Amino acid sequence: MTTGIIAEYNPFHNGHKYQINKIKEKFNSPIICVMSGNFVQRGDMAVFNKWQRAEMAIKGGASLVLELPTVFAVSSAENFAAGAVRLLSSLGIVDNLCFGAETADQTLLTTLSQALTQPAIASEFQKNLKQGLPYALALSNAINKILRIDKNILSAPNNILGIEYLKAINQYKLPLQPYIITRKEAQHHDQTISGEIASATAIRNFLTSPTTNLASISKVIPSTSQTIIKNLLQHSPAIPSVENLAQQLFYFLRTATSLTLQDIPYISEGLEHKLHKAAGTATTIEQLLSNVKSKRYPLTRLKRILIHCLLQTSKKDFHNFNTIGPQYARILAFDDTGRDLIKTSKKTATIPLISKPTKFINSNDIFQHQLSPLQKMLAIDIKATDIYNLSQNKPSGADFVTSPLYCT
Repeated sequence: MTTGIIAEYNPFHNGHKYQINKIKEKFNSPIICVMSGNFVQRGDMAVFNKWQRAEMAIKGGASLVLELPTVFAVSSAENFAAGAVRLLSSLGIVDNLCFGAETADQTLLTTLSQALTQPAIASEFQKNLKQGLPYALALSNAINKILRIDKNILSAPNNILGIEYLKAINQYKLPLQPYIITRKEAQHHDQTISGEIASATAIRNFLTSPTTNLASISKVIPSTSQTIIKNLLQHSPAIPSVENLAQQLFYFLRTATSLTLQDIPYISEGLEHKLHKAAGTATTIEQLLSNVKSKRYPLTRLKRILIHCLLQTSKKDFHNFNTIGPQYARILAFDDTGRDLIKTSKKTATIPLISKPTKFINSNDIFQHQLSPLQKMLAIDIKATDIYNLSQNKPSGADFVTSPLYCT
């Protein structure tokens, strides 16, 4: 028996360690984690790169960490969830999916996931999205029009992801048994640190503070992660930020044609004109976002758009990727048990497991147009790493020279 987790580990903290310990108590099985790469679902750069965070996860109790391709990682909750569960299932060895949620009522989340497939609710949900409502509010309003549900249930981000995991499992008829691990203490966006468990948001705020002091967050991060983070901060104290790429983004937004901007995922209904105008006067990314955000375009959506501007993802490719699903499983880190899982999965998986991208694409290919869907998807991951490293003034090509980490 093998259990799957979908995570971002941005960074890996005691709440994540708690979840892994609970899974091991319940199933006593190895854990495979599908994790966002260098960019995360809210449209931000991860505080540490994908290999560093994967190492934290292995030393925190996971056996194998795979990268969720960037096109799914930097996407809506629906696409993020569907891409991740399809990747896990495609390995052919994962039995269970465990996920954190603010509620322990799995029956309720299952009911809500099934409700989303009802034509009336699905239609209302899409209508709400087109009117510009944020994802959670669009979902809540659509369901509450027919079902009487506590709105707090539908405003909690992990509940929403849980609903989307359950919906995707049902939609794609995946042989995954879902289980909820109720979140302990800190909620998703809590800003304060108290006790031994804090939200990733609060931890990131401390890490990005000009007066970063690892001792102040040591009680909420496992000792194994502390060791890794301490070493990383000593060698590279600056945390990656999209703000560091403001000049590149402003150049693109100021010089791109309307047609070019219209072809970026999530840009619609004249937003390209607002972005072009705002980029002409803003001097920081924060200022740009502040000038463009609205009820129709919340910050998370705008931040994802900026990432796709940097990646130059096309709507056609983005739609196709979300239709066909992940085309590979990129190995980031593993332990001895993970090595055995890799060997087994190579016999059962319906997609290739990738440890060396050069077997599928080289550094020249990523700029070509005649690529297979797998190569296109992988090229975007490689570009994402190069852009991430550009924000720290590091050279490109890390994906071609960095091997999966073996952790003892």
